[in-house]
Amino acid sequence: MRPDDIFEAMSDVSDRHIEQKKPGRAGRVFMRFAAVAAALALIVVTVLPRMGGSAGESGAPENAEAEQSVPESFMSYAGAMLPLTALSDGLAAERSVALDFSAWSPVWHSIDDLVAELPDSVSDAERAEARAQYEEWYPDGGYYSSGTDVLVRDSYVLHGGDGETTLVMPFVSSFRYLDEHIPTLTQNGELLAGELFAGDLAGYYAGEGYGSYDYSSGISGWSDLKAVLSSGEYMRSALDGGSAVADTPVIVYRVEDVSVPPESEENLNPTVELSFTLDYDATTVWSWGFNGGSWDSENGTMSRNFSGGHGEGYSRMLIVMGEDITEPVVTGYRTGDCSEGNELEGVSAKVVRCETTLGEVVRETMIEFIDKSAYIQFGENDFEERLELICSVAMRTLERYHELGAYIWEDFETVYGDILAQNRVFFLVCETELSEGDTVTAEYLKDASFDYYCAHTDKQGVSGYELAVSLGSGIEMRTLTARLENFEHCEIAGGSFGFDVENGVTEVALDPAAEVYYIEVRRG
Repeated sequence: MRPDDIFEAMSDVSDRHIEQKKPGRAGRVFMRFAAVAAALALIVVTVLPRMGGSAGESGAPENAEAEQSVPESFMSYAGAMLPLTALSDGLAAERSVALDFSAWSPVWHSIDDLVAELPDSVSDAERAEARAQYEEWYPDGGYYSSGTDVLVRDSYVLHGGDGETTLVMPFVSSFRYLDEHIPTLTQNGELLAGELFAGDLAGYYAGEGYGSYDYSSGISGWSDLKAVLSSGEYMRSALDGGSAVADTPVIVYRVEDVSVPPESEENLNPTVELSFTLDYDATTVWSWGFNGGSWDSENGTMSRNFSGGHGEGYSRMLIVMGEDITEPVVTGYRTGDCSEGNELEGVSAKVVRCETTLGEVVRETMIEFIDKSAYIQFGENDFEERLELICSVAMRTLERYHELGAYIWEDFETVYGDILAQNRVFFLVCETELSEGDTVTAEYLKDASFDYYCAHTDKQGVSGYELAVSLGSGIEMRTLTARLENFEHCEIAGGSFGFDVENGVTEVALDPAAEVYYIEVRRG
């Protein structure tokens, strides 16, 4: 379990869950980020129990074919191990999956090792101080650590292919932890080069067509994953990329040269508000760098505000999709309460209007979001490639959101946080020459589904892993086997594979016509 998993669960909750007004009624949000702090006390109680997926019965059947249910909901759902597929028909395979639990083996970290890992820039005095701190923390001279990831080796002996073929390896991850989960794909032991594509969030395909679209929906259980991948539309949309959306015209109002009086007992938080009118049926207004705002769809008015004394170095803009708004009027307020009678003299800002494209503004703001928030890190070699992929997903999301008119008041920051943090399905696409009997293997780390320790459920200390047999794959699975490796530090808490470690059954033949298998594991 990552140290920030609980914080991530709280921070991934979109701001609209804190306060939201329905279209057709006047509403106001005061200092949205302050509202987050007030709502945190409710999040653990009201949000965490709803983070799991579909419910089922847990327990180990007597054989591999006795039970095909998925496990009881986990609060943090990591998604299933998904099968290889191809963009051409006629392929069949014998599939074998090895689950290597080496990461569960305890690793000793001595104090000497910890001190040696300190940067060279640390002085001798600081190094001695660090050693003293370690000795206080770890009186035994160090500590053991272990993980809950599983190394998956998913192999396919392929039949029916002869010539150029496009193979696609799907996997579940978020942009935030993408580097940890990307599979390595090999053909007869030789590395295959691939291109990465990203699917939309699960809510993109919820309900009939796009009618119940909610861009913040992640994949929270097996039923979500099955719904997303069953028809093939999700993968087709991801591989299409939606690059044409980048040319969507938008109007941007940039806020520059902001000047506010200094904070004082009377002016606790000098605030700048931009107010304007618009046609709610023809216009979507996004914001960047603002803290709050108000809207009134009946009267066709809207405003956005930000704390004028904070956020130096951040750009601030309104992004208009559809028909233009009226020129924003700048007003100052003593606090974040932008109500009549709380005005503040001496506030000024220049608002510059320009016309650009969605692609340009998304790229600019996404770079700033990644740089300022430290929410996601990239290596120097793959920054541009990953940035392009993230921006393409963001543009598809914003365009679809505008078309649906699903929400009338939103900011890019919230959308970007959801896009980077929530789980989705990625696709590694490889072009190759395939011959009869070639072996293609996907190797990757698979993280576990789990319940948060603070929730005090009977799943504490249990890690869950699911294997999707043929979900979303056009390859006919003729046979399927699974085996456990390096399992000496684990014990089975439930599942449907049919492993019996105590009696030496660590390799099983599975039903290739089944839908899903799962295993639940705790430390032995």
